[in-house]
Amino acid sequence: MTPTDSPRTSGLLPESIPADQSPVPKSADWDSADSFAALKDGQLGCEVKPFKEWLRVSCRGANSSGGTPSAVEAHGCGNDVYAFANPRTKLASVVLRVVKGRTCRSVFSWTDNKKETFVVDWSASPRAQAKFE
Repeated sequence: MTPTDSPRTSGLLPESIPADQSPVPKSADWDSADSFAALKDGQLGCEVKPFKEWLRVSCRGANSSGGTPSAVEAHGCGNDVYAFANPRTKLASVVLRVVKGRTCRSVFSWTDNKKETFVVDWSASPRAQAKFE
């Protein structure tokens, strides 16, 4: 299935997310996953990759105003989250498990003082939603 014919909610997550817990995906798993551009107010240089119940959000390179990723912090994600940033390589990324009943907020920062929050919310609706707010 290609990203265009795969059933998606909010364009970034599969319609059905497995309840089973799988191990954190390895590099080869992410390499095989579909990727989707995550946009808000112009180009942020971010992509979203879902794999089973996991989601990776990576911001790299320059945003529309020339800033590059400098930091990321995750809040409300439980113990199933891995956030890292390397300003030298112009990359900030978060890997998290999408869990029913949870809302996870990842705050990405750029060198031009831009901050954007990526939210994965599966607290009340029947399907998880993911987007930059």
